[in-house]
Amino acid sequence: MYARFITGMPAFLRHRVTVADAKATVAQGLISREKNFLSLLERTVFNRPESPYEFLFAHAGCEHEEIRRLVTSDGLDAALSTLYDAGVWLSFDEMKGRAPITRGGRTFDGNADSFENPLVKGAIESQSSGSTGKATRVKSDLANILRQTSILLLAQEANGTLGAPMMLYRPGRPDTVATNNILRQILAGNPVRRWFSPVATSDTNAPLRFRIAGAITPPLVRMCGAPFPRMEVVPFSNAIVVARAAADMVRAEGRCHVRTGVSGGLTVAIAARTNGVDLTGVVLSGAGEPPSIAKVKGILESGARYVTNYAMTEAGSVGTACANGLDHTDVHVNRNRIALLQRPVTPRGQAEPVGMFFLTSLADTSPRILINASSDDFGILEERECGCSLGALGMNQHLRQIRSAGKLTGRGITLVASDIVHIIEEILPARFGGTAQDYQLVEEEDAAGATHLHLLVSPSISLADENDAASVLLEALSRGTPGAGLQSAMLRSARAVGVRREQPRASLRGKLPAFKTVGVQ
Repeated sequence: MYARFITGMPAFLRHRVTVADAKATVAQGLISREKNFLSLLERTVFNRPESPYEFLFAHAGCEHEEIRRLVTSDGLDAALSTLYDAGVWLSFDEMKGRAPITRGGRTFDGNADSFENPLVKGAIESQSSGSTGKATRVKSDLANILRQTSILLLAQEANGTLGAPMMLYRPGRPDTVATNNILRQILAGNPVRRWFSPVATSDTNAPLRFRIAGAITPPLVRMCGAPFPRMEVVPFSNAIVVARAAADMVRAEGRCHVRTGVSGGLTVAIAARTNGVDLTGVVLSGAGEPPSIAKVKGILESGARYVTNYAMTEAGSVGTACANGLDHTDVHVNRNRIALLQRPVTPRGQAEPVGMFFLTSLADTSPRILINASSDDFGILEERECGCSLGALGMNQHLRQIRSAGKLTGRGITLVASDIVHIIEEILPARFGGTAQDYQLVEEEDAAGATHLHLLVSPSISLADENDAASVLLEALSRGTPGAGLQSAMLRSARAVGVRREQPRASLRGKLPAFKTVGVQ
């Protein structure tokens, strides 16, 4: 399975990407958006009956040549809008393989693997976030890691972290974020110094293929003469270790860049403030959940600076922090490799429509082929001249105040709607009695900006021990997919799930959703 990945590693590690190289690569990607999209369609969609897009195009009555004419005459973004209106789009659950694709009374019999990019060869596997439902198996190859190094370098140049000593506070397999960052930093000529993980790989219930990938990559990289840091397990409860390491790096070299999730960064910042550690000179950056006002404020109070990003496992890097952003959530859409539409959609469990983002992949190294696929996120999309170096390249499409419509994304983990619903509507009532109306998962932010998950259990339900319900929830997660095991381990490390004996909270329209997000600014 990994033969090409292994044999390709020596040549891969000999690459070095400079800022000049990165600017040329991104500029070419912006110029070639239409050409790249049409090429990707030609090679991955048409004449492939197993592609779900063949089904969607047939439903919309769009032939290959007609799409080519549409893109050529109207431009890519207008063409994608026309295709969306004709029914060529995917809901989040359809893209994840959690719901069938049904249009006009016909159903496409596929799954999440139907969206795999057939051009990706010699890849290692990762797992997207998930709990008891179908998490998405995603392949990551060396060509994609190389391609994304360009935007990484330009982001660091724009935001003043280029060349800064780097540390990671991210988990290992089945998540590939840490490994991919380590490899990209080698290509950028600035290897990661230390790697901290909030959970041990043995706690994530990862199956053999992920354990193999996690085991072979570090020694393989070292055998090729490149540094690969040892993973140091530091639970969130002991995040002061990361804070002190970052502060020590500032004292030694003047600055430090720590890549982590938003909640991970806040946890480090709170630990620093509590223990009198000054993080001035430290930059905390990452993605994975919305950077709320309270979270950013909590990070800044430690003396650290915060830089945001926006990414998806299936799409890779979607947005890069704007150095002159209107707020701390402002990112440039990476239009060299992603096309993005916004359309009003009423998410599952909500009463009002939101401006949902729909993504289309343009790079032939993208893990998934996405055409107007919902990210299940929404926010503010705008065209704006910002004056930063990324804007000067022509990346003038901005996103900010990004929120998840059908997911809970606190504490560096992601739980999607269908998975939460399964626990709330089936597992908990079967174990403790009652109905789905007696349970609800609520995501709340405290005064310090930290995110907590509270399982609301109706007082009418008899519990011998109130913590039993939270234990069943975490156990349900750990019995799920490899991605689910990671989510469960992260929640345990953060001690993030508590039980409240109160009636589930109704929405403004009187509905009782399986989950709610409250108190997030």
